[in-house]
Amino acid sequence: MKRNSSLKKVLPVLLITIIAMCMNTNLEIKVQAASISNPMPINQIFPDTNLAEVMKWSLRKNSVTDVVSQQELDQVESINAMRKNIKSIQGLQHLSNLQTIYLSDNQIQDISYLTNLNKLEEIYLSGNQIKDIGHLANLNKLEKIFLQGNQLTDINLPAGLSNLKTLVLSNNQIKDICNLEKSKKLENVYLQGNQLTDISIAGLSNLNILDLSNNQIKGINQLANLNKLNELYLEGNQLTDISVLAGLSNLKTLDLNNNRIKDIRTLSTLVNLENLLMNNNQLININHLSSLLKLKLLSFNGNRVTDISSVAKLTNLTELDCSENQVDNINSLAKLTNLTGLTLEGNKVKDLSPLAQLTNLTGLNFRQNQINDISILEKLPNLDSLAFDKNKVSDVSILAKLPKLTYLIFNDNQVTNIDSLAKLPHLVGVDFSGNKVSNIKALTNLTKLRFLNANGNCIQDIQALRGLTQLEELKLARNRIMDISPLIWLNNIDELDLSNQAFINRPIDFQVNVTIPNIVKDITGTLIAPNSSSDKVTYNPPNLTWNLPTYKKEVCYTFNQSVMLGQATSQFSGQVIQPFNKLDVVKSNKAITAYGRVKPGKTSTVWTQPCRTKDTKQVGMVSAYTGKNLRILREAQTTSGIYYQFSVGGKTIGWVEAQALGIFYQSSMEKKATGARYTVRGKEGQHFYKLPVIDAAIDGGTLAKWKGKRLIIQREVTIGKEKWLLLQGVGWVKATNLTTVLYNKPMTGYAKVKLAKGKVVWSNPYNITGYKVVASLSRYTGKNLRILREAQTSNGLYYQVRVGKKTIGWVEAKNVAVFYKPIMEKKYKGTRFVKVRKKNQAYYSMPVADAAISRGKLQKFGRKRVTIDRKATIQGQQWYRIKGAGWTKAVNLSTRR
Repeated sequence: MKRNSSLKKVLPVLLITIIAMCMNTNLEIKVQAASISNPMPINQIFPDTNLAEVMKWSLRKNSVTDVVSQQELDQVESINAMRKNIKSIQGLQHLSNLQTIYLSDNQIQDISYLTNLNKLEEIYLSGNQIKDIGHLANLNKLEKIFLQGNQLTDINLPAGLSNLKTLVLSNNQIKDICNLEKSKKLENVYLQGNQLTDISIAGLSNLNILDLSNNQIKGINQLANLNKLNELYLEGNQLTDISVLAGLSNLKTLDLNNNRIKDIRTLSTLVNLENLLMNNNQLININHLSSLLKLKLLSFNGNRVTDISSVAKLTNLTELDCSENQVDNINSLAKLTNLTGLTLEGNKVKDLSPLAQLTNLTGLNFRQNQINDISILEKLPNLDSLAFDKNKVSDVSILAKLPKLTYLIFNDNQVTNIDSLAKLPHLVGVDFSGNKVSNIKALTNLTKLRFLNANGNCIQDIQALRGLTQLEELKLARNRIMDISPLIWLNNIDELDLSNQAFINRPIDFQVNVTIPNIVKDITGTLIAPNSSSDKVTYNPPNLTWNLPTYKKEVCYTFNQSVMLGQATSQFSGQVIQPFNKLDVVKSNKAITAYGRVKPGKTSTVWTQPCRTKDTKQVGMVSAYTGKNLRILREAQTTSGIYYQFSVGGKTIGWVEAQALGIFYQSSMEKKATGARYTVRGKEGQHFYKLPVIDAAIDGGTLAKWKGKRLIIQREVTIGKEKWLLLQGVGWVKATNLTTVLYNKPMTGYAKVKLAKGKVVWSNPYNITGYKVVASLSRYTGKNLRILREAQTSNGLYYQVRVGKKTIGWVEAKNVAVFYKPIMEKKYKGTRFVKVRKKNQAYYSMPVADAAISRGKLQKFGRKRVTIDRKATIQGQQWYRIKGAGWTKAVNLSTRR
């Protein structure tokens, strides 16, 4: 511990001493623009061997050991030594006439040898290890400095760089930069990718391009007066307020990507903007962009915008990117006919029809939306690149009408058929991974294909790829491919994936010893031996044999072989599965009441128990019972399906799969019903049944026993097109054997309205075919209603009535009081004379004063004696019938002349 304590005290002293020594050494180094007095070998002037090689060519010498004079060195005005692994530029101090040097992408740290090269105008030193630029202080003719990708931290720009126009310091570690404003002629400044939080540039009034991307800047007030700015790049900072930009009216390009901006109303004044990028901010509203009519490129992906109606006026747009927002309506794009590129990725769009008029589109991306119909693409014949992955598309046949397509991406949809791709001869790249495609014959003649991704489909046969020799990238993982020999001629492949195949054979019956052939072939067509198996297996090419003492659902074997194709290597791996027809488990077995018939063409087997259950045996074919009514006794649910036990004519036959039968009756089809019926006359010999099906096994007998009886309905059901009724105490009867009318016969009588309120007259007895209300019964109160017919229906007794000479309809018998029927008449023998005072009274065909049945006046009998043969008392009045004439009231006759 004491040693450590002492060391801590000594270290600071040592460090200070070392730093002082380094500083004194630097102060002593003074590089002068020197000339050589005598010719010298190149490699002595330029000690760095790589730089010496470059100078050999610049000086047009054969070897780096050749000697050169100062006069020859003075003739060098430019050096191009990019990417030459140069570490030192010692010797350049002798090139007093150098104007341009290209030394990017080397390993240079020290640039002090440039100190006095005062004719330098352009230096390109990007991608080196430079930490200090103070040695450029005297180079007052410098116009361009390129130092991106070095190790610069804090910059104090030398004051002498008065002619500097372009300064590129991108991708360093600069936290602070001073004296930038002293270079008044600066037009282009690139400082992206540093650690700046602020920058003093207010005085650089000639700035045309300013790039401050990817720093840590929060405020940009320094930009307020840079009125000549044409391009401004502020991507990847921490900006929230951009109001200071309002005065920069000459801006044509503005990049605000990856900030924290919410409010963009300031931008409405920048009417000369042509390119605007606002990706990955916090925007919700873009309405203020509607005034930027010169915009050609607009991008605001990765925000929270829902409404893009404001872009409708931006008709000069050629590129639009509104991806990763919350847009669901794109009607506002309908008139942007100059668009050549459109990106809608990651929104909520369901309908593409507004794009119908955008015929200049060459690139369209609507990935990750909710599209299921792409038929509108037919109207966009100039498309050469199209992406619509992660939607709900199942039909891509319309792609056949887009012959200019070169790049096509529609992975992760629901596509099964890609035949339309055969009509796209210019395709260079296609990705339909993550679909359900099994047939790829459409690719056969797409000889320009260089990139193909068909991962995650159902492909087995890849013969179609045999002639696609331009393929560079081929991805076929997660398919069902067992033979890759068609790929043998694809020699340009540099990226390949054939992994994780899965092939499932058709199920076979389980056996203790199971043998199947190996079907996996390598690039030469040779069988690939299995490398593992689910159970103990014997491989005797080409067959694999398992010994399985107990039941298994399946067996499988895997394969894995490294395949080299062109310049690429991939594992051709996967598994082959052999499933077995297994014994089913009966999940339920219950009694049911139903009837069915064999479906046309069905040849299913009938079993003693449900198929594939324990101890079941075949008893015949269900087709033997075609056309018969099969009574279903039980229903069993097994692990593989539903089975019915059925009988024919009372005899139980066996079990059959449910899909072999068409059910035409089951108890759940029945409905409650009310009402009553009578048997139809002449059909008393028809039968009734325990169920609504004609089946001798459930025959209950004939209807003769219930002739003329009112039968109560309990339930009803329609079987096929025929209605059946369940009658209380009887059984099921076809509705055609029953009627609602027991009889409908002529009747002679008269009645008066008894109950009128709310009662009506019907065209037919109530609830009989064609019935309807024709009048209110109260209309006929007090009138004599002549009864013409009487009908007994399931709803009661009805009379057909006439008033005067007009038949008005049917009334319920209970609503009228019958005051005359022929049965009320009695025989009578006697004579009478017509009273003189009553000779104008009428006589009638019935004992009712009804003008419609009047037969004349009594005066025709004069003072003659008339014979009376019948009498009747009607409503308290005595009536006599004059023989051979008619009825008249007794008060009109007398026993005396």
